[in-house]
Amino acid sequence: WTKIDVTLSGPETITPVRGGRQSMMMESMTGYNPDITPLARIKQLPDGTQVEVRNKWVSCLGWWGDHTNGYHSVFWIEEADRSAGIKIVDEQYAPFQNSLASFTATLATMDGQRVLTQIANGSDTGNISNFMPPPSLGMPCKTIGGPPLGSTENFSGLDNTGRLVTTWGKILSTAWSGSTLNLRIDDGSGVPVRVEIGGGGYGQVGDYKRVMGISDTIYRTANATNADGFTEIPDGYVRRIVTRGYLDVITPGGTSGSAQQGTVSGHLIANTVPADPVRVYTAGGSV
Repeated sequence: WTKIDVTLSGPETITPVRGGRQSMMMESMTGYNPDITPLARIKQLPDGTQVEVRNKWVSCLGWWGDHTNGYHSVFWIEEADRSAGIKIVDEQYAPFQNSLASFTATLATMDGQRVLTQIANGSDTGNISNFMPPPSLGMPCKTIGGPPLGSTENFSGLDNTGRLVTTWGKILSTAWSGSTLNLRIDDGSGVPVRVEIGGGGYGQVGDYKRVMGISDTIYRTANATNADGFTEIPDGYVRRIVTRGYLDVITPGGTSGSAQQGTVSGHLIANTVPADPVRVYTAGGSV
């Protein structure tokens, strides 16, 4: 480290340099620096903090709310290195998906997760045709969402709300809410996760699906049919994946044309922690 003596007379006294020690010093003084501060750091700031976000990847567009309280336009942004993401709840600013967005916003907590609201000075690059979006993060059903803020329920893993993820499992139940198909899937861990497919989709109980979408949490009320068509027992936070459409839900290994029958034999090699179970799914069940 090199000692730097400065006298602060205004916000422009130090010009941050991306990746340099000056930027790190400015971040420690002001709480965040929009040039270098990651979303993970922003999510740790108190509610009501005004922040500036620059050139973050818009991973998904969607909505948030229910029939009782109304719906709100939302979108999600994520770091290019997939380290963090966050939900944006705002009615005025709607960027293109797969664009890079910049704006100012206010931090808040909704449905057990940190969100950004009150967007101002919004701009984006438009839909970049040659932009290669970061791939999704694969994770088991039981770690989707992580522990919601203020929840005492038994959730596993670290906070991953706002990130584009992929999981997989067998459909346990289905429900429709308007044109949105909602699924409950379980990968064998015994901790199912909800899947929201806006615009409809397909899937029957017992089907095995691979799902890609945004890791999200939402609070649901017990003994009432909620917006996703499911009845909760008891009250609590529900972990879910918000897909970007039916194309994000696929049948692994599926091919076009008629199904082929026969016998497959051989060895299955899987990289796993010793003593951890490995589950293999087939059309007739799993082993």
